Amino acid sequence: MKFSHMVAVATFSMSLVACVTHVPTPKPKLMLTDPQAAASETKVSHDEFKKITTFLGANASEYNTLRLRAWKQDSDKSVNYQIYLTSFYNAQWRFYNEAYDSKGMKLDFVSIDRKVSSCSSSSGCYYEETVGINVTRKYLEENQETGIRYKISGKAGEAVGFLPAAYIKGFLISIDKS
Repeated sequence: MKFSHMVAVATFSMSLVACVTHVPTPKPKLMLTDPQAAASETKVSHDEFKKITTFLGANASEYNTLRLRAWKQDSDKSVNYQIYLTSFYNAQWRFYNEAYDSKGMKLDFVSIDRKVSSCSSSSGCYYEETVGINVTRKYLEENQETGIRYKISGKAGEAVGFLPAAYIKGFLISIDKS
């Protein structure tokens, strides 16, 4: 009886091994200390109809979406820069409406989108707010050695973020190569 029980357990175990699927190893997080890595992860695209070139930096956050982005018209070689952030949170809407850097400078804030991610009776609702902070090339260059610490605030909450120096340097490198 024990032998047949052992055979059954062994057979069952082998059948489970056959059901296991290979899970790929996740891609390593962007090296936020290497400007060249940040530059190589920047996506550049051109819209032939709108005549705009867009630069989209890699996500620099583990939990939110945080990146630099930029765009330029073919007819005008000046580049517009923006810190782009999607903040995920729960409890209630924060209604972000302003941003400051760690030097006390009020930044040019733009509300882009708000939506409810999901709701459940057990955990309530989860919210997403997407915002932009318009910055200049000069501002990025001035902060490429220290990084940019900023805080976005709203009626019911705030969030603090950081763009590392190497990430800023890498993004600027990618713009200059294009």
